[in-house]
Amino acid sequence: MLAPMNRASALWSAAVISLLVLSGCTPPAAPGEPVASESPSTTPTTEPSPTEAALADDVLLVVSAVATADNGAVLDLTMTVHRPTAFDDPASAESAALMTDSCGGGTDDSLYADQLWTFASVDIDAVERPGTAWPDNRRLFFRPLATYVNIAADGAVLDDDGADPATPHCRTDKHLDVPGSGTMVVGLEGDTDDVSAAGQFTRWANQMWGFQGVYVAGQSAEAAGIVLSECTYTVTDAGKALNGGSADWIERIDDERCQVGNPKI
Repeated sequence: MLAPMNRASALWSAAVISLLVLSGCTPPAAPGEPVASESPSTTPTTEPSPTEAALADDVLLVVSAVATADNGAVLDLTMTVHRPTAFDDPASAESAALMTDSCGGGTDDSLYADQLWTFASVDIDAVERPGTAWPDNRRLFFRPLATYVNIAADGAVLDDDGADPATPHCRTDKHLDVPGSGTMVVGLEGDTDDVSAAGQFTRWANQMWGFQGVYVAGQSAEAAGIVLSECTYTVTDAGKALNGGSADWIERIDDERCQVGNPKI
């Protein structure tokens, strides 16, 4: 038989539980009982992931990575490759002018027409996370390299100032050494939809795209002072339609590089 005090407690608990069940609420613990901790919410977030976010129709490839400098500073990196446009497309006017200026007169509109050039615009974004500032002496380099194609730069994207001064800027590799946004314009010869052009807007897919923290052969990420991580990429349907993600493509993903594309050139 319950003691009088326990009987009162039991009656109180039964009454409260009945009332709360009817109202749809969770009953509290009876007097003297420990209170159970709440379970974390399992409700899924409604925010889309970066790969699910809406992209412009002309986006072919997006490459993302995190760069961490040896002082603890962190940059969130994104490279967005847009569909090439032909030399005679009005959309190419600014890109062609930037290329002509970057090449120091070595290229011009007549050359672009003769060689059936296209211009692929590439957006570069390096967003610094709150906390430690990115150090002045830590550079991130981009692919493709100017060894294979002419590349013009604008904004936070810079020309390699270590190259021979006689080398046109469009023939030097590109880098970024401060947080910010910029553009690369990649010139692709023989790439228009002219019947005599072999590319048909697919020559962008013959390049490697992405980031590298190491520029000196044989150097480690630790020695360069930049470690890359969280490398991801998305080839869009528009990119796949223009040979992106073909059987020739490979990934180069480690603490030194975040790159994808065709390694043949």
